[in-house]
Amino acid sequence: DDTSPLASAEIAEDGKDWRDIYPDDGMADSRTETFTVRVRNLGPGEHVIMLRAYDTAGNAGLGKALVRIPGGSASQP
Repeated sequence: DDTSPLASAEIAEDGKDWRDIYPDDGMADSRTETFTVRVRNLGPGEHVIMLRAYDTAGNAGLGKALVRIPGGSASQP
């Protein structure tokens, strides 16, 4: 909402378990935060990266990104 600072955030890759992520400044205490997320070990193809954040009032926000990793077979069916 317009008044509550963020409290926590999580990320999930391809529907796997959620894991905590932390703001770049190390503390979730503002209404706006910057997160740098590195996703490793994704094979070629499409992947869904989900982000979930909560504020101190208990509100949740959810976002997702579709990423495509090049590679694999050069032939197409």
